[in-house]
Amino acid sequence: MFNLTELKSLSDFIYNYGEFDNIRKSQKSADKIINDVSKLIFDSDKPIPEELKSEYGLKLKRALSICRKLKESGDTKLNESIEKAESSCKTLLQKLEGTQKPPFRFLFGCDLGLKDDENAVAFGVLEAINNDIPVITSAAITSQMAFMALTSSFTNAHFFREVNGNFVLIIPKKNDSEIIDLDALGLKGSKFKKIDNIFEKPIENITSTIDNFIGLFETESPCEKEMALVGHGTTGYIGGMKEKDYSRLLSVLDEPGMKCTYVDITSCHAGGETLLSHYVSTTKAGEKIKPSFHILVRAITSLPTTGKDHIKTIFSNFGAFRNENLDTVETMGLYQQKPFMDEQNYPLVRFPTKGATTPYGYRPIPMKQSTLTTLTYTKMRALELVGEKNITFDTLFVGLYPMVINSPIKIKKVSPILVSLIPGNAHHYLNDLELINCKLTDLIDITSTFFKDISSNKAFFIRKLKEGKTEYDNVLISFIRRKDITIRPYIATILRSYQMSGKTIYERVREGKVEQIDEKEYILEASQTLFLTIPKEEAVWLSSGGQESEQLFLEELNQGFVNENSHPLFKSDFKEDREVLLRAVQMDAQSVMNLPEELKTDKDFIKEAAKKNFEVLRYTLDEFQDVKDVVLAALDHHVRAYLFASEKLKLDKDILFKALKLKINVLEDRPGRFPQEGWKDRDLILEIVKIDGLALQFAPEHIRKDKEIVEQAIRQNPEAKKWGLI
Repeated sequence: MFNLTELKSLSDFIYNYGEFDNIRKSQKSADKIINDVSKLIFDSDKPIPEELKSEYGLKLKRALSICRKLKESGDTKLNESIEKAESSCKTLLQKLEGTQKPPFRFLFGCDLGLKDDENAVAFGVLEAINNDIPVITSAAITSQMAFMALTSSFTNAHFFREVNGNFVLIIPKKNDSEIIDLDALGLKGSKFKKIDNIFEKPIENITSTIDNFIGLFETESPCEKEMALVGHGTTGYIGGMKEKDYSRLLSVLDEPGMKCTYVDITSCHAGGETLLSHYVSTTKAGEKIKPSFHILVRAITSLPTTGKDHIKTIFSNFGAFRNENLDTVETMGLYQQKPFMDEQNYPLVRFPTKGATTPYGYRPIPMKQSTLTTLTYTKMRALELVGEKNITFDTLFVGLYPMVINSPIKIKKVSPILVSLIPGNAHHYLNDLELINCKLTDLIDITSTFFKDISSNKAFFIRKLKEGKTEYDNVLISFIRRKDITIRPYIATILRSYQMSGKTIYERVREGKVEQIDEKEYILEASQTLFLTIPKEEAVWLSSGGQESEQLFLEELNQGFVNENSHPLFKSDFKEDREVLLRAVQMDAQSVMNLPEELKTDKDFIKEAAKKNFEVLRYTLDEFQDVKDVVLAALDHHVRAYLFASEKLKLDKDILFKALKLKINVLEDRPGRFPQEGWKDRDLILEIVKIDGLALQFAPEHIRKDKEIVEQAIRQNPEAKKWGLI
């Protein structure tokens, strides 16, 4: 039997000082928490129902978080009451958790879809072991660690290997006599065998899948689990696996029997469009679900994470959201003093609950001395309701969620960075922007540096922009990824207009060069940018809590972004205009996937688009990769179009010989190059070496021993002699 006086003290505390964070308004709710917990915990004749232990533990942690926030307020008059209540919370929490099994907290170092070529995942595995965190990873990763001078870190751990598989389980030892019960951790003990050498090489001809990983766990876990996922990421991949596999993993972890309470993700580009996978997974029945656990992503927008040091912060903060019961913007402040590295790794959190103050989607964690200030739709509306005329930013990073911002924005920073926080492609409309201490070109330069590896298209349409005494109308700032032959992965552009001698002057600023353009060119570029930055419907919904839409954005843009004759400055039918769409796919071939359905299947349009940008062949419908004149048109642009032709057309003489004349290495034994079955066609090979004798260097042994072929190759190019075997 426990001391009910402790609960009375806590209840009185909440009652007397409940005004902090609006607790006073929920006084009855606070008292109910106390009473409910007391009934369950303090009646010795009643066992605590398993399904309620976590719920009431979280409620006590909420009370504890209130105490901590009050303690930070600096009111010394409250110290005695706060400390008494805080002590009560901790005591009761310890007693409650004493009846619960601790969670199985582990790191999954994943390379199912992307290899760990840079050893970043291996470094994460090492950090986990050094912090006494169990690890599940692949034999490919552990075997390579033997060559990284990291073997000393594994001298005090239990090693297990998946039976007839390549997954490895590492559990740090707490004492020499410790016996590991894998079943008690929610793992299937029968799936593992104990091993002595952690650096054994992978079993050949066995490919591990996400289903293999899921199969390592019991479907009815005896304890809760918290997982840190570390893996490489790029377009279509997150956490070292394909996006569809990640969605399946989330779906399984969300099943009640798995008892997952927290997932922590470190992966490049994880803060972009892949965030939508976190929110919506698909079950076998095709039903959409929303994970019921906290998810923390250590990447902001569509950018790569940087360095390895930030991996160390995973374990100092592991599970903090669950432990602190953080589910509101206010209580996120508890996380402020935790260390994080680099702005690209700025953490975003998604909350499983949907309370009145719980934010939608993913939100950056507010930290003390933060370089990032964010504007959410809710915050923007709140400022408007209280009559705030201006929204002022004084931090390096200005993060925007709303698509439409009518309130004037002032940016004080000398070198600010404008960041769109809508996942994936996105555009924003700002009615009025003033740069107090910097020029527009400075803004684009510093933002460009930050966005150098961005994998999504972003645009900001600004009706009026002021920099010092200079004013511009209808300014468009865009950051568009380059899916073409250029070296630069993206291109930053400014479109702007201003009045001079009664005329409207239009300018385009790109790569430091300013050029005057006519209104038609302005309209075309604005329209193509609008198309290239259309966000996904679910991305807009999650960023605004369902308050905004693309239609509302376009309506606002039509009213505000106009020329002197009050006509829209972009084409209203831009989604159907062939000229606009051809320009768009020339800039970003991947946008061919967003074309209207009738153009996706229009051979003439795809052929014309491929002639302007060969990568269209990569992203278009598979059927066009098997259409000869489309592939030939793409080869007119670049030899790399050969990589995306169908296997049949790669052996077509017109296509093959055209590619060979452009670059001989299309014959290399590499994915996407010359099909290996082609070397069986002796007549074809004779014709190939007549075009370029150096083709012999890529030929298999039986071709290099063929006297007629070798002699023909040498006649075409004497240097081919060193590749012959006659």
